[in-house]
Amino acid sequence: MNMNFNKNLPYYLLLAFLVSFVILVFNSEGTAGGADDINHYRYARYAFDNPGFFFDTWAKPLFTLLFAPVAQFGFNAVRLFNVLIGLATALLTFLTAKKLNYSHPLLALFLLVFAPMYTMMMLSGMTEVPFSFFLILGIYLFFKNRYLWSALVISLLPFVRTEGFIIIPLFILAFMLSRQWKAIPFLFSGFLVISFAGSFYYDDFFWMITKNPYTGDASDIYGSGELLYYVNRFRAIFGLPFFMLIVGGLIYIPLHFFRSNKDNRPDFINKVLVGFLPFLVYFCAHSYVFWKGQGNSVGEIRVMAAVFPSAVLLALFAWDHLMRFLKLRENIKIVAVCVLAVYLIFVPFEVHKIPVDLAPPQKLIKEAASWLEDMEYTDRKIYFWDHFWWFFLDIDPTDQAKIREGVYDRNNPGKNILPGEIILWDAHYGPNEGRTPLERLQGNPDFCEVKVFRPKYSFTVLGGYDYEIHIFERLESSRKLELEAILDEIQKRENPLFRIRVLEYEDYEPAGYERDTSNLNSQNFKSGSHSFFLDEKRAFLPGIEIPIKGIKPADGSKLSITISHSFEVFAEEEPLLLVMSLQNSNEILFYHTWEIKPEKLHTWEETVIEHVIPEGRSNSDILKIYLWNQGGHQAYMDDFIIAIKEPRNSKKSTGKDSISLLVYKQ
Repeated sequence: MNMNFNKNLPYYLLLAFLVSFVILVFNSEGTAGGADDINHYRYARYAFDNPGFFFDTWAKPLFTLLFAPVAQFGFNAVRLFNVLIGLATALLTFLTAKKLNYSHPLLALFLLVFAPMYTMMMLSGMTEVPFSFFLILGIYLFFKNRYLWSALVISLLPFVRTEGFIIIPLFILAFMLSRQWKAIPFLFSGFLVISFAGSFYYDDFFWMITKNPYTGDASDIYGSGELLYYVNRFRAIFGLPFFMLIVGGLIYIPLHFFRSNKDNRPDFINKVLVGFLPFLVYFCAHSYVFWKGQGNSVGEIRVMAAVFPSAVLLALFAWDHLMRFLKLRENIKIVAVCVLAVYLIFVPFEVHKIPVDLAPPQKLIKEAASWLEDMEYTDRKIYFWDHFWWFFLDIDPTDQAKIREGVYDRNNPGKNILPGEIILWDAHYGPNEGRTPLERLQGNPDFCEVKVFRPKYSFTVLGGYDYEIHIFERLESSRKLELEAILDEIQKRENPLFRIRVLEYEDYEPAGYERDTSNLNSQNFKSGSHSFFLDEKRAFLPGIEIPIKGIKPADGSKLSITISHSFEVFAEEEPLLLVMSLQNSNEILFYHTWEIKPEKLHTWEETVIEHVIPEGRSNSDILKIYLWNQGGHQAYMDDFIIAIKEPRNSKKSTGKDSISLLVYKQ
């Protein structure tokens, strides 16, 4: 019975851990993963409705594939699944320690499960725990001499966390040292299979590289840190006992190498390459990129949990040799193991708040979300940056008719947002990842600030901002009202049997102008507060570039082009030209110009040109309308309107036929 108990003790312990963590999950409203955790849940939860989510490089394809079925049962189901994966990882770490003949492999369960950051990650739905599972499974299979299977498993690491690719060279070296040449190609099998599957979605076999979300430089957002940033935070990551054993193991590696028999050195090198170095290489890589401000690293200490099984093997290596060096009696060693194991259980609770509560920003978002529901704002479309918004509002984040991540245009946040729709700006994600500072919304005539939420006790977030939430409502666009007034004036001059349908309107106001603003002028304008100053340095003034099929003209329709101008200098011999052309990729099908001439200088005047809509040959034909300043005139331009003049009794075209335009740049 005693032998059976000892044999089954690891499983009894894991069962006790499972019960404990289930209780912790249901008592933890918050998560150490923060908004990233909720975002991973989003990809998994809605992947079946949005197949592209399975191939999202940020969400990680293999992680999403594993968690998608579980996510259908809610966020807590995802966290419970993560607990099971964490405990399976602990079991594999224990079995690997036994295979390596460590004298007290049972310590592996406590070192891993109660490493402070691993405990926190098991209570989340993040990628670190599944990564650690695949890592230790590959290590275990290697030491079991199941080399091909080991290579297959390790090849999947980059599809759980991108950093997995830095582990692969270690296994290449180990396979070479072990003369397992056949296993090496299998280290690329995961890339080949998943890249091939994703190529049907992206039409790009190398999508894992070309769609890598960590290639840009976001050091202006995330900054950088000291080289020993993660070392200095060892208590929150490892806890003191675990960290001391890791350091001891690193110190003892070279001593053991030179003391060992030469015949045993290849096996020890494999133990270092496969067992220990995954942790060390990963740790050093993250330390380096955060120090240099590269790889979009924000210095999250949670990332280290991904390689904890390797760190546990290193710590057990140190413990094993420490016990041999001390030459203690076996019963004293057992007491020492028990004391250390019991102490390890308390470590995560000493350095982190467990059960995990909502972080202060999340508490404020939850409060604001409750207010939005009470005020019935949730029946309007919502724009957000922090993913906790849709989570607390219980809105499907993939339903673009109800909710959208970010605004359409950071420089002009009111663009394409309809009156009455709501922007939820938070001081963490809004100015950082969203790159939309508060000043761009406050004082903006397109928005009204309806509510501000501030925490009871102020705190700062990324970028040094005091955290707060501002809720804005989109107003009726001043630009739209201005256009309506101009169209009313144009309509009054028209035959009442015709109406005007606008294709493009440019008023050259900085908030709505999407190109180079250096020629915008605030001293002389027809309407609004700015005009465009055309001079010898600007040969062309963009109008539109539009597929002819998008115009959908009714019978009897014409193009109506209106431009307001005030000339300072006019050259008679080379007049300013309005150009209209129709072309496809091979030839110009139609080309016509009109001269724009002033009656008087220094006076605002209006030129109106009408012309039948040229007939195209195919749906790919492009209509282009622009101004050509061939004579180097100096003139102020304002209210450039390109419209369709069509009979009112036409049923073929309505004002809803407005299209998305491409700007024509010469």
